[in-house]
Amino acid sequence: MKEKPNDRQNDLKDEKEIFTIRLSKLVIVVGIIGAAFFSAIIMLFLFIENEGALGIVLSFLPFILLSVFVLVYALKWRIEVDSDSIASYHPFRKPQLRSYNFDEITKAKYGIGGLYIYVGNKRIITIDGFARNQRKLYNRLCELGKVDGYRTKKWVNAKIRWVDEKQGGRKTHVPVNIAYFPIITFPNSVHSGSSWSAEIYFQTQISKNEYVAILSFLFDDAPPELLQEGAVFGLFEGGTFIAEGVILS
Repeated sequence: MKEKPNDRQNDLKDEKEIFTIRLSKLVIVVGIIGAAFFSAIIMLFLFIENEGALGIVLSFLPFILLSVFVLVYALKWRIEVDSDSIASYHPFRKPQLRSYNFDEITKAKYGIGGLYIYVGNKRIITIDGFARNQRKLYNRLCELGKVDGYRTKKWVNAKIRWVDEKQGGRKTHVPVNIAYFPIITFPNSVHSGSSWSAEIYFQTQISKNEYVAILSFLFDDAPPELLQEGAVFGLFEGGTFIAEGVILS
């Protein structure tokens, strides 16, 4: 569900509530479509009376089983978060339900697979970027001091315009409410030669290539005074310029 851009104080208030993290509805839809598609193919070949039909039917069975696996996993997998602990439910694991107190958690960080949560040096939970309410848990872990490099962040609203694909921009836009960590620069500031890591959550699409987003610096080595209303910035992936924006408030 889309969230309207709001201030950091309201975000923190919401994070104290009990909430559930589930996989995106997109994963569920993919599982349903996959199972229906391959089931339809099998039904079609069952009505074809020839020697090769059975072999074709059997060749599609693994795809149906995989689709059903994805669907069951997406429907059953969840993480329950309350004020003191995290409970992880995994349908294909024994025990299926595992609970961890926040005091047990030693660190959390983002990696290629999503949000990683550790007890000691052991990774206990991985939450992919398509999971709903992932950001709420991440922000709560930040407040508890479990995320390296975190400080009390200054969050701002910004308007961001993606560079068109024909001009060297991204082929696809980052989905709304998914953590995005590009490189950010402020070309019109006294720090025009410097760059930092940004943390961005796109909120609302206002035109083909324009979005309203909430934005902050990822780490505390960046000067928060740059996040002022009217400041112009650029976003990069590696050395590629992919978007420009302006801070709204």
